[in-house]
Amino acid sequence: MNRHYLIISFLLVTCSITAFSQHDWRQGYIIKNSGDTIYGQIDYRSPISNSQYCYFRENEQDNYCKYSPNEIAGYRYINDKFYTAKSVKINEIERVVFLEFLIKGRANVYFLKDENEKYFIEKDKQIYELKNSGKTIYRDGNNYISEQREYIGVMNYLLQEAQIIADINNTKLDHNSLIETAKKYHNKVCTDEECVVYQKKMKPVKVDFGLVYGKHNKMLQLSKNQQYKLCDNFSNYFGLAFNFRNLPGIYERFSLQIELLASEYSFENKQRYQLNIPLLLDYRITSSKFYPKIELGASMYFAKNDQIKAQHISLMAGLSFHYEFYKDYRIFINTRLENSPGIFRFGGGLVF
Repeated sequence: MNRHYLIISFLLVTCSITAFSQHDWRQGYIIKNSGDTIYGQIDYRSPISNSQYCYFRENEQDNYCKYSPNEIAGYRYINDKFYTAKSVKINEIERVVFLEFLIKGRANVYFLKDENEKYFIEKDKQIYELKNSGKTIYRDGNNYISEQREYIGVMNYLLQEAQIIADINNTKLDHNSLIETAKKYHNKVCTDEECVVYQKKMKPVKVDFGLVYGKHNKMLQLSKNQQYKLCDNFSNYFGLAFNFRNLPGIYERFSLQIELLASEYSFENKQRYQLNIPLLLDYRITSSKFYPKIELGASMYFAKNDQIKAQHISLMAGLSFHYEFYKDYRIFINTRLENSPGIFRFGGGLVF
């Protein structure tokens, strides 16, 4: 791959990150250590960032303050996630972090996105980590990973007075299952107040449809031995794009882009078209109407005519700029680089 292409792509991505603020201000409040509540705006960041700091401002005109878990008792986005400062043991080291509050009741359940995903349960002001470690078992010449499910024993011990052993034994180590079990426990042992679920309501998966057109800086040339090469002609591509948003279990600024393109190529000095399918995971850098995205994935080519049948796959990285002009309608331009055989593509389109 041409080194200049790599340098240009790196500069494009770096400039986009530094030129655009990554803030996503949403209505919320912080809880001070004194118990006072202050309403304002909180920067909506990734789960890892949210566990470390809270970025808060009272209004748009103010500079934001960066709070650590030692400085405030917690914070919450209105009708959304709630983080509370707690001291927990992580990798045998006691740390104060912001835990995501999943359910508040006779037994509280928390979530932490750190190096790995961790869950905690709190009862009588004591916090226990819910672990599910893996043990390697050698059998019949193969190694197998056996889940130890230590969390089941911890929950059975802590929640024993509710006599919901079957429910606990079937509990999975994820948000929904832990919340459901904690809710059943609370309803069994407490009749004078309801538990509170803070879990964010997930948006349904949404598919955006679009039209795409662009050019490669080189023409892909296919030989009779089914090898791709480059020649010094621009070539066209056009087709459809499908963007999948609100994917379960993935941070909401990520989406999946699949494109079905007719891509021009050369065979025996004649221009023909082949099927090109880029498959990309993209990341939206800002939440404003005009925003950049970083894209990474693969590009697959499928060529077929009366003499040959060939297919090829290459890695792809790119940068795109989008402008939402009406609801979910947006126009965009992009530039992408493929590592093999090493071509740039420049394009754009309309998504609705």
